[in-house]
Amino acid sequence: MRSGPGRASIETSAPTPDILEGRPGSSLVSPAEGEIAAPTVYDVSQRAGLPTGVPRHMTAREIDRSTARRRSEESKMSGQAAQASASPTRSQSAGREAVMQLDKIDFRLLDLVQRDNRLCSEQLGGKVGLSASGVQRRLKRLRSTGVIEADVSIISPKAIGRNVTAVVLISLERARADTVDRLKRQIRNMPEVMSAFCVTGLADLVLLVTVNDMEDYERFARRLTDESSDIKRIETMVVMDRFKAGFTLPIASIAWC
Repeated sequence: MRSGPGRASIETSAPTPDILEGRPGSSLVSPAEGEIAAPTVYDVSQRAGLPTGVPRHMTAREIDRSTARRRSEESKMSGQAAQASASPTRSQSAGREAVMQLDKIDFRLLDLVQRDNRLCSEQLGGKVGLSASGVQRRLKRLRSTGVIEADVSIISPKAIGRNVTAVVLISLERARADTVDRLKRQIRNMPEVMSAFCVTGLADLVLLVTVNDMEDYERFARRLTDESSDIKRIETMVVMDRFKAGFTLPIASIAWC
């Protein structure tokens, strides 16, 4: 081993074509056939900028190969990460797949049953050009895949004594995920709540509530606040006139065009 001012060097007695002389930009040189090659000195101080994980005893060609392999692996990993972030979740893919599988006949059936689910299979088949068994198979598939969520009848609240309908805006102290989830579970178990939504804006949740009278509503509001200490404010808007109600979606333009 030789040493000079401020540098350390390693001497090898068996040079190979892969070992560079310790200068940047050197070329690989093979000793002429039959010559006795002088010991090659590789300056360790020139290797200070090697990539992390590259052993200092590696030759220049091995270093190049290792660096190229490392860069290739990093590029491959970054490409996989980008592809994973761009790919949709399973639920999103399933939702798009379900929509893509619907044809014009499916849309026509959906438009008919959402307006009147009392139509029999023969009546539906006559309107969409299918047999009764074909209609039943399609409706079964639409229900099993969740396209049809429920078959219900809309009841007049006043006919059963529910004379007061109110829109309730709820603001929370802290709109954390655990707080919202806890309040959702509570509201789902309240029969007075017909519909509930998480919303953006000044309020955090909007409820559609129906009760017998204002005393009944006061009991509901007290129970709501007593069971949840995270509610900051409740704003109530009493409905004066309900002039439209239903769950009909605007798909007629798709179904019958």
